[in-house]
Amino acid sequence: MVALSNFVLSGRMGESLGASNQYGGVYLPFVIVDYIGRMWMMRIRHDGSNRPQFQIDRGAGCETVSLISFDGFRLTFRYGRSGAVSTCYLCPPSDEMYDLAPPRAYSGKYLALVQNKYSRALIIDKVKIKRNLERQMLDAGSVYDQGRIGSEIAYLCAVRYLGLQSVVLEEPSKNGKDLYTMNKQSVIQTRMIKAARRDHFELSVQTELLDLIRKLGQDFRYNGEMIRGYGALSFVNRRNDIKTIVVEVTRDTRLSRS
Repeated sequence: MVALSNFVLSGRMGESLGASNQYGGVYLPFVIVDYIGRMWMMRIRHDGSNRPQFQIDRGAGCETVSLISFDGFRLTFRYGRSGAVSTCYLCPPSDEMYDLAPPRAYSGKYLALVQNKYSRALIIDKVKIKRNLERQMLDAGSVYDQGRIGSEIAYLCAVRYLGLQSVVLEEPSKNGKDLYTMNKQSVIQTRMIKAARRDHFELSVQTELLDLIRKLGQDFRYNGEMIRGYGALSFVNRRNDIKTIVVEVTRDTRLSRS
């Protein structure tokens, strides 16, 4: 990430200035639109004496941004006193970032805890990270970074192999859906395992898959338009290969086996 003074950001400006009740001074609102068409509300605030502040709207109020970066896909902000991170995708994940082998049907050992809880399972035997940035995020990044990689792999799998369209990437740190389609008919919950204890690795994968299916069960309860859900678990195995298992759960399957 770089300091704001070294970054140029383009957006669509609002028609007039506003008064900042939270911080004082006035602000100029502007909007950035992500790859799927969602608007990200931002603003430049100035109190007339100190340096202007760049702020991002987080729903419950605006937070001051301290650092920002853009890597060709992700526009990432660090904001607030806690140093929270938020990512806006100006372009969706693509083949420039990851190379996914075609999936095949799977019925192996990692499904031991989810028998009779899914309609089909697939495995991608090899996921290749193509850029140094994502390799560094996986090797030395935070839990947020690793979650981001898991969601991006799931996105590519969804649009390339699951036939899903208009797939929305959410923040991996948020509660709720990790990815979903704009028509709300499909939901994807994701995980990325890297640091599982080697002697309990198999059980860790099994447990994470079970947790993903439980999360999908919650999504079915709270989303009446949802028809199917996918649990996408990416993991680094003992040979340092990246694999992804996808389990599909339909509403009909869940009802018949509950």
